[in-house]
Amino acid sequence: LFSRFRDYFGAMCVGLPYMLVAPITMRLYKYPMELVAAFSMIFTIFRPVETLFDANLSFCFLLLCPRSLSRMGTVVFLSLCSMG
Repeated sequence: LFSRFRDYFGAMCVGLPYMLVAPITMRLYKYPMELVAAFSMIFTIFRPVETLFDANLSFCFLLLCPRSLSRMGTVVFLSLCSMG
């Protein structure tokens, strides 16, 4: 039944991380630590098996970005702290 959509879903699942990487790279080109944190979070989300260690490492990279933390809203910051 869904065999005709197999190529479409295959291309979307493979291409989705690349569609996220290009805009983030263009936006955070001058901020290498924020770029590492963003790529680490994307890598954690798209891994076949996520572990708590990978998520904690991504949050630690985020804590090394004081500019991003200062611009973050209180609700977003509290939700990120409650996840870690």
